[in-house]
This record gives sequence, C-alpha cells and structure tokens, in this order.
Amino acid sequence: MQGIGLDVASNSICYIQVPEITATPSGDVYLCGTVQIYSNGKVNLQGGDNGNYGKVVLCKHTGGINNFNVFEQPTDLFMTNVGGNDFNTSAYGKPVPFQPNRGVYPMGARGVDYDPINNKLWIVSNNMKPNNFSKVLDTTPNAKYDMSIFAMYSSDGGVTWSPEIQISDQDTSSRGLPSIKVDQKTGKKAFFWYDSRGNADAANVKPFGSILI
Repeated sequence: MQGIGLDVASNSICYIQVPEITATPSGDVYLCGTVQIYSNGKVNLQGGDNGNYGKVVLCKHTGGINNFNVFEQPTDLFMTNVGGNDFNTSAYGKPVPFQPNRGVYPMGARGVDYDPINNKLWIVSNNMKPNNFSKVLDTTPNAKYDMSIFAMYSSDGGVTWSPEIQISDQDTSSRGLPSIKVDQKTGKKAFFWYDSRGNADAANVKPFGSILI
C-alpha cells in the first residue's frame, strides 16, 4: 500500500491540529485545520500551549490522490475565540462544563466536505458569542460558555466564502465537536454536534443534528 507515512506537510504546513480532508471529483484535495495564535499575533508552531485564539486554515493540493505531494501554503479562513486560554484555565482548548479538563477546540478542522452537485466546498465550526472574527467576548454571566455552530461555503475553491450560516438554533449554553457530511447524490448537507442545552449545569451533552437542503 503506497503512501502510508508520507510527509505531506513538510515545508508547507505549520502546526495544524486535528486536520480533516476532502476531495473533489476533479482531483483537488483540501485539508482544513487549526493553528493557535497569541494576543501578540504570533503563530504557535511547536504545539503545547494553545495560545489566546484559534485560526482555522485551509490547504489545497491539486495533484489528485493518485499523485499526492505536499499541500500548497495554508490560507486563513477565520478567527475563532474557542480553543484559546482567554480565561487562563487550560492549555487544551476552551474549558466548558461538559469537558472541563480537555476543553473544546475550534473544530473547523472536524468539518469539511465537498458538494459535487452545486460545486461548493463546505466547512462547519463553532464559535463563542458575540460572533465570528471577534475577539470581544460577551461579559454577561456564563457567556464564556455560549457557543453557536455555523457553516460557510465557497464556490471558488476556498478563495472567497459565504457569510456564516447558523446551524444550531440556539447560541446559549455550550456545544461543540461539529461535523459535516454532504450527500454526493443530492447535495444535502448533514450536520452533527454535541449540545448541552436543557441540562441544568451544562455538564452533559446530547447529540444533535440538522440537515441543510
């Protein structure tokens, strides 16, 4: 079996956490993942401490899976304030009641897929209030645990992206670990995540899902 252990990240990808991968029928391969940055704007290349904020990046390879080589340089998709150490409590993601020791990463890396019917690349992620791209957190009680699940799509191979589409119908309480799968015959998008709504102390989660037609 060829390709096992091939280093596709050398000289092209920094320290990317929990990457996810998808491909198009034409042979373009996309890798979506997160890198951590600090309040001084520096990127964490070594791993370990997760910095202050997360940055979700996208890498592209145009050679197809039968001619796999290194990816192109990563491009920035968006900033997220989930996954950093804003509250100085963890080096393993934003601590929330249902995952207090490990925290919740900005799992844009967990959700990327391609819609061949409409020729769109989709990603799903989660962010904390007030909105995406913002480093200003809501200071109301327990707001540091308020998260929403959102998706974005690109019709030009990741060059430009749509506005956020909110997938979860609530943005209070904590939720995370979203994923996406596109039906290759219909183009429908299925989303899945863990959600702590309805739980008094938000310490437990239930699986939630949504379908976008």
